[in-house]
Amino acid sequence: MWPCLALVRRTHSSPPPAHSHIAFSVPAARFDDAAASIRASGVAVGQDNRSEGASLYFLDPDGHKLKIPAGDWQTRLAAMRKEPWEENIQYFD
Repeated sequence: MWPCLALVRRTHSSPPPAHSHIAFSVPAARFDDAAASIRASGVAVGQDNRSEGASLYFLDPDGHKLKIPAGDWQTRLAAMRKEPWEENIQYFD
């Protein structure tokens, strides 16, 4: 498990950032089965992403955004460094 947090300036009434979530790594060979199990569970499913490899966003019963990526935080960071999706991303080693 690894967190993805975004520092976003917002007002108290604005919604939380769309890309803050907690991710649970799934081996690429097991991703399709894990995604199918999540969809079959009846939880709210969000974005099915393929831009940095397969991933699926969904909400837990309390509304927390979760994600299963095919890979881990290291493979995701490598993809973001190669093709960043925002200008002002800071990486901390």
